[in-house]
Amino acid sequence: MTSLRPIDLHRLRIVGSPAISPDGQIVVSVQRSAGNDRYAHRLWRFESGAEPAPLLDDDGEWSDVGPLFSVDGKQLAFISDRSGRRQAWLYGVGDCSLSALCDVPGSVRELAWLGRGSIVALVDAPGKVYEPGAPAEISWLRYKRDGRSTFFERATQLWLLGVDGTSELLIGLDGRAGSMIVSDPWVVYTLTDLHSDDVAERTDIRVFNVAVRREEVVLSSPSPIDALAGYEQGREVVYVSAGSEDKPARQRSLWGHRGGEEPICLLAGSDFTFEYAVQGDAHHAEQPRRIWLDADGREVVAAATLGEDVALVQGDLTTGAWRRLTPLGASVTDFAVSASGTVAMCIESPEHPAELAISQLRPMDQPVGSVEQISHFNEDWQSAARTASPTQVVVSGIDGLEMTGLLYTPDCAGPHPLLVRVHGGPHLASGTAFSLEVQVEVSAGFAVLLPNIRGSAGRGQGFRELVVGEWGGLDFEDLMVFVSKVSASPGIDTNRVFLAGGSYGGYLTNWALTRTDRFRAAISERSISELVSKFGTSDNGFLFNRREFDGLDVFDDGIHKLIDKSPLRYVTSIRTPVLLLHGEADQRCPIEQSEQLFTALRRLGQEATFVRFAGESHEFSGRGRPDHRIRRLELILSWLQEHS
Repeated sequence: MTSLRPIDLHRLRIVGSPAISPDGQIVVSVQRSAGNDRYAHRLWRFESGAEPAPLLDDDGEWSDVGPLFSVDGKQLAFISDRSGRRQAWLYGVGDCSLSALCDVPGSVRELAWLGRGSIVALVDAPGKVYEPGAPAEISWLRYKRDGRSTFFERATQLWLLGVDGTSELLIGLDGRAGSMIVSDPWVVYTLTDLHSDDVAERTDIRVFNVAVRREEVVLSSPSPIDALAGYEQGREVVYVSAGSEDKPARQRSLWGHRGGEEPICLLAGSDFTFEYAVQGDAHHAEQPRRIWLDADGREVVAAATLGEDVALVQGDLTTGAWRRLTPLGASVTDFAVSASGTVAMCIESPEHPAELAISQLRPMDQPVGSVEQISHFNEDWQSAARTASPTQVVVSGIDGLEMTGLLYTPDCAGPHPLLVRVHGGPHLASGTAFSLEVQVEVSAGFAVLLPNIRGSAGRGQGFRELVVGEWGGLDFEDLMVFVSKVSASPGIDTNRVFLAGGSYGGYLTNWALTRTDRFRAAISERSISELVSKFGTSDNGFLFNRREFDGLDVFDDGIHKLIDKSPLRYVTSIRTPVLLLHGEADQRCPIEQSEQLFTALRRLGQEATFVRFAGESHEFSGRGRPDHRIRRLELILSWLQEHS
């Protein structure tokens, strides 16, 4: 195997955000590359009979994202920060012209065509300017959100942008909009309150009638809504949500709502979740599409986690029938569907970073269309690197529960040290996503095991619920079953077994170290060590604790159980050297969680190293500054090699 290094991040070219012309002949996609302290995003054009090429021949320190063809396919709108702020731009497909639509105050977040000559834009309104060091006066519960640099949320504005350069503020919304769809003259969007005391984060679906300039509430959901699709002039909406009860263990389902009626769960016979739940580190930061609905409102295409894959599925909303459109052993990271039925999808596998592919959507009674890859950005790199392929591991828990995982093994002679890496969530999954981190670790000579213990996504509602109230219980036993089986395999050095995990995986890493000396060393990232302090310091602890720990709260005797479920309570039992990695701007699992564990370990005389990444939030391992991500991987490799 060719030696892969963390710096290979600079060589990856990641595709995302595909857009298709109405006739299905042209696909435009975003290609992302990593610089030193930021990412570049460039639009590429793929057309039948022509070589793929950059859409624009200019280059600079800016990013072009969110491409969107007009109804007639003659123009392409996109969002760019080439003028300093994210604004709407227009490209002429026939004459290759480029122009800024206008310069609206604030930052453009999403675009949608309204007819042929105008575009609706969701714009983050300019925020109030605060002097450095000025006091922040806070009087609402949800004042934190991971990835946001300020306590104060920015309201959303709805703008109408003409292709002739005109602009009009349609409405200043009394909240923050999320997903948006347009069915002229209706604009449908989700909205959450600003500066909210709402524990459950309720979400409205609202409709704005551009013709009469009127807004109305279509639906108030007690849980977040992740995506929208719609038909019948904006009056019937299909959306993705956990449903009437917002529980982390509840799968994301498809729902349909018609005005005056109760929401209906669609494709109710399917036991999978409509989300991108498989973890990888080569994905776009832009929000991927989750659902697409045909003009008749009958057939839907959606991304769903099935086992270890994120698959593209096609469903008939009338009969409830569904089928898979993408092959086994690969995962979709984004997709788009044209009016003519051409499907563009970004597909990755454990061996290959995501590339662009196309297929043709066919009626449910016809065979699934073949998938043709049309981009080859990473082909030379992947061929030279000879990336590793995983094998599936199947185990039975102490209660007989069947679980699966993936094992990557170096192609050189063993025995190999084993690194066991636990995914986050806990309702996410390890699967057929590309992971530069895993490939670098395998290239360094480590076998890498990715277990999907109880609670993981992709195995149905019942499997997800098994971890609720059981953190530090059967999930730990599941982990050790995986460790025992794989470490006893030929080619594994049973005396050199390491443990790593981030977020919930970091919690389970911390917990395991208080229960066993089985691991030679450990890496705990953006972890949880003390659940009581997380209640008040994180952006979701006041809700997350109660739901994940079966109703436990800090206001009653539940506080004692939360203490008992906290790894910090048993820190005196830890004898394993541990590397703690944490972003200083993490609001999901605040850095105080690692601070407490590190301080306790050092006071007790145990080996512990603590690395703080300035300005990085909870997801920085896959979306942070490229130089920080590279340094993180270097530290991990150094720690593993030092303790091997």
